[in-house]
Amino acid sequence: MSKILMAVLVLMTANVYAADEFLTLNVAAYHFDRKAAKYFNETNSGIGYEKEDGNMRTMTGMYRNSLYATSFYALKAYTPIHIGKTSIGVFGGGVTGYIMKISPAIGVLITYQASNNIGINLTVVPTVRAQHIKVYGFSAIQLRYKL
Repeated sequence: MSKILMAVLVLMTANVYAADEFLTLNVAAYHFDRKAAKYFNETNSGIGYEKEDGNMRTMTGMYRNSLYATSFYALKAYTPIHIGKTSIGVFGGGVTGYIMKISPAIGVLITYQASNNIGINLTVVPTVRAQHIKVYGFSAIQLRYKL
C-alpha cells in the first residue's frame, strides 16, 4: 500500500513541476452589441494567474468589469488544438460582480505565445439570453508573462 501511495505522490509532484505559470494582465474588451457597448466599460484592467499543464489551464484573477464593478474569476480551460504558436479551446468556470453572486462563465480561448515569456489570450464569450437575464457577448484580450 505504501508503494502505491508513494507512486501516486511522485506522479502528482512530477505534474506540478511540468506546469508553466503566467502572470496575466487584462487589457480590454469589445462588446458585439455596439448600441449597448456605449454603456459598458471596455477598458477592463485587471491582474491574474494562469497555470498551464499540457492542454489544461487553471485561470484566476480579478478585473474591473464591464459594469464598472470589481470581478473575481476562477476558470478551467482545455486547449487541445495547436497550430504553430497558437492554442485553441474552451473555458468554463465562475465570475463575480454581475447580477448573480457567482455567474457561470463559458467561452472560447485562443492563446498566441509570441515568445518563450510573452503571449496573448483572446477570449470570446457568446451573447446568451436565459429567462430575464441577458449576457452581452464580447471578446477580451489578456497579456500573459511567463513566471
